[in-house]
Formats: sequence, structure tokens, C-alpha cells
Amino acid sequence: MKVRSCIAIFLAISVNVANAEGGSCPAGYYPIGDRGISGCAPIPNYGSSSPGEIEAALSWEDRWGSIAADYAGGKFGVSRSLTSKDLAQAAALQDCVNEGGTACKVDLTYSNQCGSIAWGLSYAATARAPTLEEASSMALSLCGNRSTECKVYYSDCSYQMLAK
Repeated sequence: MKVRSCIAIFLAISVNVANAEGGSCPAGYYPIGDRGISGCAPIPNYGSSSPGEIEAALSWEDRWGSIAADYAGGKFGVSRSLTSKDLAQAAALQDCVNEGGTACKVDLTYSNQCGSIAWGLSYAATARAPTLEEASSMALSLCGNRSTECKVYYSDCSYQMLAK
């Protein structure tokens, strides 16, 4: 009987000590202190938005790329990661002219994905796709359907960027 009484008293004291340590602070706070001095401190990020809500609050900006070509002259120009379709096309046309093209025309414009140009002996092809590998493979395939010795001469991606 004495053993049971001792165990009951020990458990009662243990529960009260545990409640005093963790139960004295409101939700969102944890107990701090040592040697008779105690208090409560806020739990970092307690009650903050869930990861899904944080991602939804982020703002993404589209990015554009373009490929312009003077096929008769064998020249092309490119642009990448620009903030609008018009800027991307103008920059690719200017790059084509800077490379020596005299009859440059926009052949491909892409947004938030990748673009590629493959050139063969008698034909060139452009393609866009979600990944660099897919865009390059598509451009090579299109070129190879109408020409021989096709090679990828340019491929790059213009993906969305996190707004500042």
C-alpha cells in the first residue's frame, strides 16, 4: 500500500511540474528561462501561411525568346529572357542584322519554354518545346525531313522568373 501511495504522489508531482513548464505559455509561444527566471518566447513561423499559400502569393513574370533568320544569306539572330514578345522579336531581328543578314524575318517566338534552330545543307527548321532537349530534337527532325547533314546551331530557354 505504501508503494502505491508513493507512486501516486510521484506521478502527481511530475504532472504538475510538466504543466508548469509547458502549460504556462499561450499557443504560439514556448517557455524560456533558467534558475528561477522564466517567461515565454514566440515560436518562429507559428501560424504562418502554409507552403501552398506562400507559393500562390509569389509573382512570376513571363520571359520571351525569338529566332530570326535570313535563310538566303545563311544568317540568323536570337534573343532570350526578355520581358515581352515585341522586345524579343526586335532583339532577334537586330541580332540577325548584326550577324550580316539583309533579309531577316522572325521565324520563331517562344515564351516560358525553349527554342532551337537546326540547319542542314538545303533547309533550316526551328522548334519550341518545354525543354531544351525536346526543342533541339524537334528542330533536328523537322530539318532532317527536308535536308541532310542537319545540326543544331542554337538552342536556349526563356523560362518564367520570380518577380522582384
